Amino acid sequence: MFGPRVALGERRCVGRLGYHDSLSNNFDTPVLKGQSIPFYGWQLVGISWLLYGLGSGPAYYSWPFFTPEIMADIGLTRAQTGTVFGVFGFMIMFACPISGAAIARWGIRRTMIAGHMCGAIGFWLTSQAESFTDCIIFFSVMVGCGMGFGSIVPCQTIATEWFNRYRGRAVAIILTAGGIFGSAVTWFDSLIVKHFDYRNGWQFFALMELVLVAIVCFLVRNKPSDLGQFPDGNPIDLTDDPENEKESGSGTQWTVARTIKTPQFIVLLLCNVGFLIPWSVTVGHGRLHLQDAGFTTTAAAGVLSVMVFMSVIGRICGGLGDFIKAERVLAWSLILEGLGVLGFLFASGALMAYVSTIAIASGFGASYISLSVVVARFYGKDGFAKIVGIIYLGAGFFNAFAAGIAGRIYDQHGSYNMAFASIAFTTIAIGLLALRLRPPKASAI
Repeated sequence: MFGPRVALGERRCVGRLGYHDSLSNNFDTPVLKGQSIPFYGWQLVGISWLLYGLGSGPAYYSWPFFTPEIMADIGLTRAQTGTVFGVFGFMIMFACPISGAAIARWGIRRTMIAGHMCGAIGFWLTSQAESFTDCIIFFSVMVGCGMGFGSIVPCQTIATEWFNRYRGRAVAIILTAGGIFGSAVTWFDSLIVKHFDYRNGWQFFALMELVLVAIVCFLVRNKPSDLGQFPDGNPIDLTDDPENEKESGSGTQWTVARTIKTPQFIVLLLCNVGFLIPWSVTVGHGRLHLQDAGFTTTAAAGVLSVMVFMSVIGRICGGLGDFIKAERVLAWSLILEGLGVLGFLFASGALMAYVSTIAIASGFGASYISLSVVVARFYGKDGFAKIVGIIYLGAGFFNAFAAGIAGRIYDQHGSYNMAFASIAFTTIAIGLLALRLRPPKASAI
């Protein structure tokens, strides 16, 4: 269905002795005439799905859910808890271009190992935090860098390295894990709060990160050539993106310097800001906003679990970029997300709460996937990790202040009206701008 089996008899052995170092970028496979193995890319998609879900879900969704308990235990204000979450989001994005550079030099596997080790240490130290400063250093910086370095860019780079024709679907499948595991994390966190202490949750996540290190060591491979295979498992179709080559000029080498000079890069950066801030502020303040509207902790957890899970549907829809122009999917998804934020602002009952959060989740999920597909389509896969890392870093700078500003607005005015309204209209405006996106022309640089 997804690709042919790969004949090793048609491949050239990279190494003479059939030896491989489990951490190296080269995986030398002995060639036996007539022997065939299945294309490893789809198995790696499943492995990456697990790594992305467990590497990002607990970090991203647990701090907002534990916020009331952290405020009561340590004495933080809403502005401070929002700032911790905002800086955490920025550090994720700050680590992304560094992760891209590390992947280019040392490969995906070593980069992921370093990221998960950083996350494990950060989670454990967060369980011992006693002040706002501790939370910033241990959770925001260490856990944030671990997540950005070990999960966000590497898992998407696996899809771009192993697939051309099926790239959109591969990225979509991998990133659905964020929603599936995120909804499970919210449920798990509610059990932790009910039966244990929130600090035990951080300790559990630290141990889980070490398990992910073992999975990466044994199962992740950097690129198809490490196994003597080709992208999509097809040695015939090696074109990165035929449609894009036709539109932007065949053989164009999009270096980082050339890329950032294109207006499309600026629009894509704005698109990342447009889908990231509504999601992070809704996640960061969602439980507090719903409880202010009269929802119980259990009811709020139910709404947020459904919201996170429904982002899976959006991520799957992001895979439509294999069939229609991904930039169109990106634009309409942003508009949907902005409308959802407006609805969430006025969510006083269960129906509006569920409808609005589903709109936010669907728009976010589809935008998240589509952005990666558009970047790969516009600029090719060779510089994908670096380019998408820079886009994430730029968006992360703006996102770093969003949750903290939203909390400060509440502390000063007693409501989130100004915060959610401004976010909603900005996101819709960016979506309308994205409708004009076209592939860049090399001759225009």
